[in-house]
Amino acid sequence: MKKKYALILLVMALIVVQQTQSQDLHVSATGTFYVSPKSDINVTGSLEVVAGGDVTISSDATHSGSLIVSGTATGAISYQKSIPDDNWHFVSAPVETQSINDFVLDLANGIPTSGTNNYGVSTYNNANVAGTRWEYYSALGTHPANVAGNFTTGKGYSNKRTAAGYYTFKGTMADADVVVTTTTNATHNWEVVGNPYPSFLPANTLANANNILAFNMGLLDTNYSSLYFWNGTALAYQPVNHGTSAMHLTPGQAFMIRTKVSADTFTFPKSYQTAQVAAATTFYKGSGTPEIILSLLSGTVTKTTTLKYFSNT
Repeated sequence: MKKKYALILLVMALIVVQQTQSQDLHVSATGTFYVSPKSDINVTGSLEVVAGGDVTISSDATHSGSLIVSGTATGAISYQKSIPDDNWHFVSAPVETQSINDFVLDLANGIPTSGTNNYGVSTYNNANVAGTRWEYYSALGTHPANVAGNFTTGKGYSNKRTAAGYYTFKGTMADADVVVTTTTNATHNWEVVGNPYPSFLPANTLANANNILAFNMGLLDTNYSSLYFWNGTALAYQPVNHGTSAMHLTPGQAFMIRTKVSADTFTFPKSYQTAQVAAATTFYKGSGTPEIILSLLSGTVTKTTTLKYFSNT
């Protein structure tokens, strides 16, 4: 028992360095383990967090810490996701058992409410008509937060804060590949999904040969074979495909996809996790379907067309 305790103290001391590897990590009921925004911990064995123990991974405006566990993970961890402003952002929970109601009621998360009791947390329903697809959790009404359960692992949400600060997600880690079952609508097959791990994932080929887009290419609509990110400006759904610059999904980062058929599965492989600690990218909530509008001028004649095809090469 004394030897195990000594090992714990040694591992905790090592988190101040840029990168640390540990075969197994045990955090006791009184232990505290903090991973800073520019650090990463790779546990090649198993993680055990005893009830009362504190494991926190944090981020800031430009970097995100990461925790990767190759073996099994038991007990709760916390992830602090930096939110730079009071805009809507696409986010996903980097833990599995975070209650939506607890999340919106936690004052530290800064979730605003509207005059109709709606919270600044919403889920996307592609079965609804345009203008009503974002469904807001509320204190009362159609989507009460107190019966909403947990955030769905691998699903994306659109959230906002009253001001810049942090979202704190607390729960168990995803311990296997995360698979999201998709739904479709006859005319609107868009989904919002997101990184479910407290670590990075390569988005495209230039980031890594094993990447999220390549793994899931077969289920995507061939006319929309990209991952789409909203950055908060006009016409700002940005397609990321194998022809764009290398991109890694930060912990808690969500995006849109367009699928072919219903009840298909979008997968986030556990083995694809990486300790990439490059500058983070912030993406916001959008209200429309991704598209690019091109205008061509010849003399005094202007022709305009809308493109809804994005190549994956």
